[in-house]
Amino acid sequence: MHLHQLIYRRLARVAVGSKAPEDRRHRNNLVVLYICVGALFFVIPALFVWKSTSWLVTLSIFFWIVYLWLYLRLVRWSTPAWMVSAPRRMD
Repeated sequence: MHLHQLIYRRLARVAVGSKAPEDRRHRNNLVVLYICVGALFFVIPALFVWKSTSWLVTLSIFFWIVYLWLYLRLVRWSTPAWMVSAPRRMD
């Protein structure tokens, strides 16, 4: 599975099981936010050190470590609770 599929199925928990197009679009929009915000954590620092090859390589390695950590957590169903976007219960 691709990371965006895992995010869609396991992190974007809004309107799960709904067949309505607007609910699916909302979940898809959440996936884009997860991916873009996650990428920004590495793109912005890279802009500050763009002349230093060693720093760019370090950021790239750190990116792949975080990517693999997240991917393996999602595959194993041990998703960190703070990352799940689900509606809050009104009990």
